[in-house]
Amino acid sequence: LGLYDVLSPANAEFAKRIIDGGSTKTTSNLDIFLVSSDEENFFTFYPEYGSQGGVWIDARPGKERIDEPNGKHRYAYVTDMGFDFGLAAFNPLNVVRVANIDSTSLTKDGKTGADLIDLMTQALEKLENVNHGHTAFYLGDTLHSFLRRQINAKVQNSLNWENVAGHSVITFDGIPVQKIGSDVLMPSKKVSV
Repeated sequence: LGLYDVLSPANAEFAKRIIDGGSTKTTSNLDIFLVSSDEENFFTFYPEYGSQGGVWIDARPGKERIDEPNGKHRYAYVTDMGFDFGLAAFNPLNVVRVANIDSTSLTKDGKTGADLIDLMTQALEKLENVNHGHTAFYLGDTLHSFLRRQINAKVQNSLNWENVAGHSVITFDGIPVQKIGSDVLMPSKKVSV
């Protein structure tokens, strides 16, 4: 199960770990995950039965026909990429999900739509096990972009740029904010909180 399945209202242990972002849309909502990983309670593992774990790449030989949505086609070299790993989440206190964020109502000054700063603050207050060095916020491309632009629009002492592992990243109260592609953190249905 992925984080969407673990942190759902159907999972009684983790249902209290969800914060409502206020969206009224039934689909295409975005999420923020706050995860404090440790070796005993929240970690990733390789798939069962000896299958290849981690990132895999399959570069196909030769050109293939690619059909476009407009009815036309083209030929291209195709490379398939993916990642396979498992997620073990035993302790609900190690993870928080901010669900139901409507990306269409967000603005770069934060005056309309979900208040990302407030939602991230609420998430930190729910997180009881802050394992420094192993705790991070995970946002999709769109939310990360709005958060980054809101740095300039709001005076926030808790939102900064810092050097983490040799890269300049946004941090919130000293916790890194990691940008995850929309192919991993996909839009989700409205969650009843």
